[in-house]
Amino acid sequence: MKQLVILCHLKNEELDEVIWSHLSQVYDKYKINVEFRNLHELNFNPIMGVEDITAAKQGTVLEDVKIEQDYITESDYLIFVYPIWPTGIPALLKGYIDRVFTEGFAYSVSGDGSLKQLLKKKKAVLVNLVDQHTKLYESDLINSLTTCEKHVFESFGIETVLQFFLEIPTHKGELDNLKIRLEDLKQEIKKIMVLSRNSRLSIPNIFL
Repeated sequence: MKQLVILCHLKNEELDEVIWSHLSQVYDKYKINVEFRNLHELNFNPIMGVEDITAAKQGTVLEDVKIEQDYITESDYLIFVYPIWPTGIPALLKGYIDRVFTEGFAYSVSGDGSLKQLLKKKKAVLVNLVDQHTKLYESDLINSLTTCEKHVFESFGIETVLQFFLEIPTHKGELDNLKIRLEDLKQEIKKIMVLSRNSRLSIPNIFL
């Protein structure tokens, strides 16, 4: 099993240290093959430009897009870690989806206009970093902001098996709360595994 973690949030060394050291311990413990792609550190270009359109007409993609597509192709699970803005997902991640999940890679359109999903075997976990009480984001009103990407991934055949809200600490003393919330995340995934009564491959066990 191979996992791809796609990070898209502004750099916060203290936050990174707590989250990623925790994840790394889990990956090491269960010998899970994982790749981390930090879109900010990669300086990924989110703008769909003329060169992208030209390449698409030729049935190909630009080199930076091909690199990301290769990572996705080799992965069973895609774990997206990003904040929720008032208008939804960050522009950088939106541009990543626009440029990477292209026709011919993520989907195709038949002659009669029907859509064919090309990434049906992939699973997605959405970890949303929020700066307010998680209950607010779990409400129907605010949660409507977070459903867009679910539908987008579904159009590619990717099943979103978990969406989890992780509150960003504003004080050093709140780091303990973050660790507790990470434990909650592990429990949520365990519940999914029990309720599904399915194989390991159907449920991400990255945090177990």
